[in-house]
Amino acid sequence: MLQKATALVFLSEWQHSGNILPHVNLICMIRAWILLLAAVLWMPAKAQFKGRILIEGTQQGMASVRVSDGLNVTLTDAQGRYILPGHPKQRFVFITTPAGFRTTETFWQRVDSTRKEYDFTLRPMVQTGKFLRITDTETWRYDAWVTDLKEYVQTEGADFLVHTGDICYEKGMAFHADQVNTSTMGLPTYYCIGNHDLVKGPYGEALYESLFGPVFYSFDAGKVHYIVTPMLHGDYKPSYTADDVYQWLKNDLAKADPSKPVMIFSHDLLTYDSLFMYKDLNLNEHRLKAWIYGHWHINYARKHGNNGVLSICTAPAADGGIDNSACNFEVFQTDQSGITNIHKKYTYVHRNLVTRQTVQGGKRSLSVNAYHAAGTVEQVTARVFDKQGNQLQSLALKPVTDWNWRGELPAGAKDFTLTTEARLRGGEVIFKRDTLQNTTLQWTTNVKGNIWRSTPLLAEGKIFIGSIDDEYNHHSSISALDAATGKLLWQYPTGNSIKNILAYKNGLVIGTDAEGVTYALEAATGKLRWKHEGPMTSLPAYISGGIISGDTYYTGAAKFLEALNVNTGKPLWRNTAWGGGEGTTAVMAIQDTLLAVSSNWNALFMHQAATGKLLWKRSDGGIRFRSSPPVFADGRLYVCGINILHIIDPATGRTTDSILVPDGLKTMAAPVITDKLIIVSGAEKGLFAFHRNTLQPAWQFKPGEALFYSAPYSKPSSATIESTPLYHDGKIYAAALDGNVYVLDAATGKVLKHYALGSPVFGPVTREGDRIYLADFAGNVYAFKI
Repeated sequence: MLQKATALVFLSEWQHSGNILPHVNLICMIRAWILLLAAVLWMPAKAQFKGRILIEGTQQGMASVRVSDGLNVTLTDAQGRYILPGHPKQRFVFITTPAGFRTTETFWQRVDSTRKEYDFTLRPMVQTGKFLRITDTETWRYDAWVTDLKEYVQTEGADFLVHTGDICYEKGMAFHADQVNTSTMGLPTYYCIGNHDLVKGPYGEALYESLFGPVFYSFDAGKVHYIVTPMLHGDYKPSYTADDVYQWLKNDLAKADPSKPVMIFSHDLLTYDSLFMYKDLNLNEHRLKAWIYGHWHINYARKHGNNGVLSICTAPAADGGIDNSACNFEVFQTDQSGITNIHKKYTYVHRNLVTRQTVQGGKRSLSVNAYHAAGTVEQVTARVFDKQGNQLQSLALKPVTDWNWRGELPAGAKDFTLTTEARLRGGEVIFKRDTLQNTTLQWTTNVKGNIWRSTPLLAEGKIFIGSIDDEYNHHSSISALDAATGKLLWQYPTGNSIKNILAYKNGLVIGTDAEGVTYALEAATGKLRWKHEGPMTSLPAYISGGIISGDTYYTGAAKFLEALNVNTGKPLWRNTAWGGGEGTTAVMAIQDTLLAVSSNWNALFMHQAATGKLLWKRSDGGIRFRSSPPVFADGRLYVCGINILHIIDPATGRTTDSILVPDGLKTMAAPVITDKLIIVSGAEKGLFAFHRNTLQPAWQFKPGEALFYSAPYSKPSSATIESTPLYHDGKIYAAALDGNVYVLDAATGKVLKHYALGSPVFGPVTREGDRIYLADFAGNVYAFKI
């Protein structure tokens, strides 16, 4: 009775905590808790459980369906009947939903000492091998990401939706149970438990179980066997152990069809190694093809050794990732071989359509950025009309990336009207009308891969740029373009995403991919000169960019921060002084003998550049939570904190002055130091300029709402600038996440002109001569005349 009384006291406290959304029926939830606790407290130590699996609308039982009590797994007989022995820790009877079916209610039922049988009813459904995944949503507010998912399901369909954990605390779990479920989403919806889903209660997962059922289970869909495993630790201690999961997992796999590939959903990655071992259970031997996880709030995929296991992490659908990864949900396509395709749908981007044109050498090119988060753009058509409204040409554009479509227009078309139509799957058409006019855009070329933090690097009359592939579809590369014409000269495929900047020295272009592999390519030909496998053996992924000073290339972070010889790739030193932290986009900074290195959620570290010796570190004043690169200027170091710009003595690490900024400095943009101004970029309110001599505010510029969100935990409404602005000749060139490039008067911050791109820009704006160069997320590189 003492246990029961304690549980009811907890329920009373929880009821009055104010942490549950009003629209969730609290009485029903308390009832569910009482039933759950009653089952735990009064269930016999061991009981036999039985029931039947039926096909809806018939009295026909279904044979060979797997049923489990959380330890034992059995198969139904020819009449669909089963018997389970039960075990002392049992709280559920659940089934492995067979391929081609869905349950009419839940796939699980709580054990109840008053019940004699546990029956389940299955409904046939058509399955295509496609499923959707979200993770780490960590919210209790309804927003457009939910409707994006719903609309996508309505127009394009999927077999199921899975959430890989961190639904987040009491309010978040209540919200998701109410709004993101099988009924509201229109397809079977499954959940994993995350570390922030273990909350205060009679045991850590009690609330989760009352809303979502068991924390480990399996189901079949299409030609794949899917398994859900739980987080083994979190904010509160769970009742289950690694051994509990292991015993059930072993029994589940023993009864699974050995011809089917296995994919596992879990909140965290089991191992960075090539061998996936759960205790002594070798999952590779059971045709494990994918480990799909969250927890890190990053966009990252990689193959594990020669065994071919693919691990895939993604940023939240609701807001920006910890490392500034773009918010999204994922669409997976599978067959009997495993995953055949993955693509991300970037939430909050709705019916976006922007057209850019260039005229060069009598040739008129058309580039269209078209995107819709809740659907797929299947066709883009451009039509040219004369002044009398007569159609001169209809042109079907060709897709280049998930955002970009291209085609060629008649060279003589001038001062005519252009209409662009983007047709979505399902029939909806997005329409736009433009006038063909002279433009300052000199050329634009797409590198056939999304571009994130990489920025155009100019050398030898060429532009070098890196592209990403966060789904492991083999689209990542380093490309070289002719700087005068934009012609693609060569392209070198990399093993993983080139997330950040490239470096150039002695005829070599050097870049490091997300797995810590460094490539040195001949600038003239793209031929590999040398390749260095960095000592990266764990997460987080490498998302910074290497820099060159003298004949040394500095790359990596934490324990794989290294100095490499530019000409040979030979390591000169490796950091042993510190480790840990999250992935950081902040590029290193070097001045004389000092090397400033950042680690997000950790610190700013100052090293001796020649030896790697650690001189000092700073983690206070918001410095540890940072995506922005440090900047040396006039013997001082400018470093963004959460909402403070620190001016630091590089020799000692002490803050000599600071500026309080009325916004979160969580962007990837570096501080810009001009002769008169200091300019920083906030996650929600754009640019802030301060007088350099007085440190007082000069002006503020706020762009439009971001097309999607990337700065850590940023969400609507946020007018974000992730790209480091360029200062030149009294003007500021600033590219924003609203898909526009702005030219500002440096003295006043007023907009002089702007160029619509229709895709976010993350990398810094660069300049050479009378041109500025930049790259957008759609994979386009642009050259504008200034």
